[in-house]
Amino acid sequence: MLSIAAALLLLQSDPGALAGKIARGFSDPDKVDAADESAARSSPAFGPRFAVLLLDLHRAVDRGRGTEKVYRSMIQFSGGPAGTAELLRSLSSSLKKAATCGDCKDGRVPCAECKGKGKIDWLKCKVCSGEGRYRPTNAVGPTDLTVKCRNCDGHGGFRNVGCAACSKTTTTPCPTCLGRPWFDRECPVADCKASRVKCDACKGRGRIDVTCPTCEGKGRNRASGATPNADVTVKCRGCEGKGKLEEPAPCPSCDATGRVPCKTCRSDGNPAAQKRVAISSILTLAPCGDCGGQGGSCAGCSGLGVKVRPAGGP
Repeated sequence: MLSIAAALLLLQSDPGALAGKIARGFSDPDKVDAADESAARSSPAFGPRFAVLLLDLHRAVDRGRGTEKVYRSMIQFSGGPAGTAELLRSLSSSLKKAATCGDCKDGRVPCAECKGKGKIDWLKCKVCSGEGRYRPTNAVGPTDLTVKCRNCDGHGGFRNVGCAACSKTTTTPCPTCLGRPWFDRECPVADCKASRVKCDACKGRGRIDVTCPTCEGKGRNRASGATPNADVTVKCRGCEGKGKLEEPAPCPSCDATGRVPCKTCRSDGNPAAQKRVAISSILTLAPCGDCGGQGGSCAGCSGLGVKVRPAGGP
């Protein structure tokens, strides 16, 4: 029986066989032998490296995460027979189209406030509400008295003001994907971890301050010996004037964990996918006609045994 090392050497010396083994695992990528996968990644031959790239793609689609990483690997992949570069461009284009938000470009949309210009043509003055004049605060009675607005110098507003909504960048985060366009099945909310976010009630501390019941949070009490009409208060002894008890209580909103279920990616208590991507929306595989799906030394499929076609492409 061949040792593991000898088997790896045999596979490396026969890249077609290694590529075929990897390709046969596309339908269940997590069951591919780790040694075969490692050998394919380090192989100098095109077939095994291309096969493991496609394996990564199948695995990312199956798990619902990692598609952006595969996309980066795909556009950086080099080598191969004639037509490989064009095939990879088509595959990466299909992947990005299938696995990213269709409502934006790289997570950004034109700013609604400035219409994507980065500046506001006319910004109404908030002090005089665009009138150029306002009633002074010291005016008395029904006197119809106004003065020129000093904030806008009587113009009522300002021209060509930098847009505050987009900080003059012309774009804002996409409301659909919240600025994270790749639909890996992880929540687009930055604070979300394992479908849980920081509790608003306790600010993630897991405990909340308890209002002092003696002074009702004021920190002071009416002096016990004060006469009925006297407004005399003393520092509350129950909380030492702090208005809250010394020991915080466990937060009931999050069961003292500091985190609660994320409303963005959870539905009825179960993790929900942003978007499920089908491998058929990226590529199709068909048995290689040159070798009848056997792979091996076939130059037509580089040993994979299958021909790869981009979805909707030749």
